[in-house]
Amino acid sequence: MAEMFEPEFLAVIKGIILEKIIPGSFSAAQIDDALEKARIVNELDVVQLLQKQDTLCSKCGCCCRICTPIAIKKDELSQISNYLSYPLRKMRRDLNITTKNGQIFDMYQSPCFFLSKDNVCMVYSFRPFVCRGFPATHMITEGLEKSRPTVPAYLVVICKAVQAWYAQRVIGRLISSDLPSLKLHGYDK
Repeated sequence: MAEMFEPEFLAVIKGIILEKIIPGSFSAAQIDDALEKARIVNELDVVQLLQKQDTLCSKCGCCCRICTPIAIKKDELSQISNYLSYPLRKMRRDLNITTKNGQIFDMYQSPCFFLSKDNVCMVYSFRPFVCRGFPATHMITEGLEKSRPTVPAYLVVICKAVQAWYAQRVIGRLISSDLPSLKLHGYDK
């Protein structure tokens, strides 16, 4: 496996499954297998994350502190400038916003200038697409472009929404892998 998750995160997920969710139901080997299989993603997985990410997000602001540069389209930058009554040229200069191609700009500021001390986005209604779609947009650009698409480890480490989504995937795989034995015990009725 080329990219490894933080061992601490895997240990936490494994411990929660073993001790709290379904104690004694699965072996450590079964859990390890489910942890690995849950890392493999496809387009449908990313769509499901996109649908759930707002409810899973803890609003910790970690993505706003770590993910730089932030790609901003020209029209998004203009909307933010108008919303804040911050002249566009001055904003670009003050916030170190550089152009990629005249239509896309990069903002190299960490934490994001628009993140308040209360972890609230000051331009939430006008935030760039890359921010609106996080973490699913990063899953697309970082995870699906590989020959064997996997959940990017850094997303699991920094994003509580991805942690919750990944944990749900692991538990779902464990339960679905155990369905034949549940039928044997009469739990299929």
